[in-house]
Amino acid sequence: GGASEAVWVSDNISRQLGYSIEEALAPGWWGDHLHPEHRASVFADMARIATADVLRHEYRFAHKDGHYVWLRDELRVLRDADGAPTAVVGAWSDISEYVKTDMELRKLSLAVEQSPESIIITNIDAQIEYVNETFLRVSGYTREEVIGRNPKLLHSGLTPRATFDDMWATLERGEPWKGQFVNRRKDGSEYNEFAILAPIRQPDGRVTHYLAIKDDITERKRMGEELDTYRHHLEKLVDQRTVELA
Repeated sequence: GGASEAVWVSDNISRQLGYSIEEALAPGWWGDHLHPEHRASVFADMARIATADVLRHEYRFAHKDGHYVWLRDELRVLRDADGAPTAVVGAWSDISEYVKTDMELRKLSLAVEQSPESIIITNIDAQIEYVNETFLRVSGYTREEVIGRNPKLLHSGLTPRATFDDMWATLERGEPWKGQFVNRRKDGSEYNEFAILAPIRQPDGRVTHYLAIKDDITERKRMGEELDTYRHHLEKLVDQRTVELA
């Protein structure tokens, strides 16, 4: 590929993109099959051939069957004794699977980072390796203050010891655990969380990390307690009125 017409392509072009050598040597073939979104930027960059020795691009290119593939294109500029460019040698690599995987990882990363629940990932030694923005907002800590630390820094002393014993026994069996914690923010205030913890396994089955997804239920729990109090009050009033009527 290049700004000039191609004078030679390898027979690998058929396996990679579905075109014959004759088709790939046709005038305008390369430029005509660039994805429209990449065409302007790639051609603008190709203008640097006069001064650059290597040009690298990643772009979508039309396969003969109609779909687009992602290519990584590395171009090396050959020069004569005076330094003037004489030819460009290019090599394409199909990176479609890499781009697809990268896009999936980006989507997953954004979903985790923007989740309304607090998300924590620790290693098997219970050292925090990742927290999302919601965790930082709820707990009041900065990322630098928690990375490498044990989640115990959140303990308020109000969660029953039996809760932690049950949690670790469940996780060590390789099973997910659900339960509630009473934790303490950096400013000392207490809050209630409903948590789901699960082991993260590698393809070979080894557990290498633990995932915690936690929801701040402080306000929900307060409202529930108020409703319980109100309901008990109504029940007492009903009982009292029943006695009076009797």
